[in-house]
Amino acid sequence: MFLVYDPVGRTLEQETWPAFSTATTPRGLLDVLEGYLRDTKHRKTQPDAAFIQRVEGALLEHVDRFCKHQEPQDALATALIVERLGPKGVSRSGGLPFSDRLGEKACELLRSADDPVTLAGAVSDARLWPGIMSRVEQVFPDRFPEIFAELILHAPPGMCDTLARRVEKAGRAELLGGIVERAISNPGRFTDALLWVWKGPGVKGDLPIPPVLEVLKVILTLVGPARLSEGKAAGQTVNEMRAKVRAGLSAKGYAKFRQCIQTIDLPLARTLREQIERAEGLGPSAQGDLLNILSRAFADLYVTPQVAMWEDESVLYFSEEGLRRLEVERDEVVNVKMRENAKAIGEAAAHGDLSENSEYKFAIEERDLLRARLAKINRELTLAKLLEPEDVPTDHVSIGQRVTLQPTGGGGPVVLSIMGVGDSDLQRKVLAYQTPLAGQLLGKRPGDSLSMTLEGEASIEYRIVRIENALAKLNSVP
Repeated sequence: MFLVYDPVGRTLEQETWPAFSTATTPRGLLDVLEGYLRDTKHRKTQPDAAFIQRVEGALLEHVDRFCKHQEPQDALATALIVERLGPKGVSRSGGLPFSDRLGEKACELLRSADDPVTLAGAVSDARLWPGIMSRVEQVFPDRFPEIFAELILHAPPGMCDTLARRVEKAGRAELLGGIVERAISNPGRFTDALLWVWKGPGVKGDLPIPPVLEVLKVILTLVGPARLSEGKAAGQTVNEMRAKVRAGLSAKGYAKFRQCIQTIDLPLARTLREQIERAEGLGPSAQGDLLNILSRAFADLYVTPQVAMWEDESVLYFSEEGLRRLEVERDEVVNVKMRENAKAIGEAAAHGDLSENSEYKFAIEERDLLRARLAKINRELTLAKLLEPEDVPTDHVSIGQRVTLQPTGGGGPVVLSIMGVGDSDLQRKVLAYQTPLAGQLLGKRPGDSLSMTLEGEASIEYRIVRIENALAKLNSVP
């Protein structure tokens, strides 16, 4: 073995360059340069100007390469490194002496983007988001509040409040209400924003936030049974979505959850317990923690009376088709009707003199109706349970059954199916289980008689001659 003595030694810049030159992603480049800045402070030396100039040239080349390969989000993220580490960045007392060429590139990318929200929102590194805010405000001085409001839906968790406060400071707090509604109505796409709502936005004005228990139930739908939750993830993997939920719920020792359960009574606690037990995506650790906290707060949590399926107020039973219809309606309300309404409010307000403006008053009334409908849909979705063949009892009429009725006075039999919420279709002889007509049948047994009025005819006495599992028949159809 030979030892080579170098009387001069390698400089920090010589040690840093190999790692920097082999980094290929914005995150990797930023990690190397942050390490270099830390080392200069530790060694109490100044960054080498020639080295920084060389680094800046390489970063500009990376920006051009990302643009050429149709990766504008990586180009923007690379250009924003100067915002993080430059003289005005995170280390204002002594950053790296970059010029503003990279900052100008960031502005150019934002200015030329078809949708600056989509471009900026695709930057995943939270360290770069203060730079995003700075450059967006510089490039779009007149409409940055609208962009910031939209970016809340795409921002890392720690940036949601920063963006919201800046929107509020700009005098555009009314933009935040729609953002909250969209986060709640599309939680699988805007999970971080939903968890921001759950934590409690740090703004002064009032926002249309549902009761905290309703927000919690929306969150739990993201980690519920795989059949219901896996299709909700959008723009992220199911595992990423579930990890965000676990982190959001467990923050500060489950502090928000503990606060939430202080506002509920025992029946609601039992409802919540059942939803947590179904939330398999939480994982055994978080699931166990939540149930332990809940059981310590409610000693009789597991002492529950037996009730029939249709009498259980903690659950709303849906067929697959019925649940899909409700989700489609929710998307229509949020993505079409509410946006059209917001546009109508803005156009009516532009006419001035709101006290005498009938169009404005009508638009505001419509907004309130849409919010009420959305709240009802969200509540139903939080209580939703998909009907399964094994849920259907065999000895009495219940949800998910096909019932054959024979008129006692003679005539042909009548076959009715009792299905989930919103499934009523009299032409097909299908009844939603919450309807009065279905209520007359629920709990009855074969051989029982009852008087019913069907399709406007006079009341007729029928005898139940057969009950069958309608779900099993549906699932057996090829």
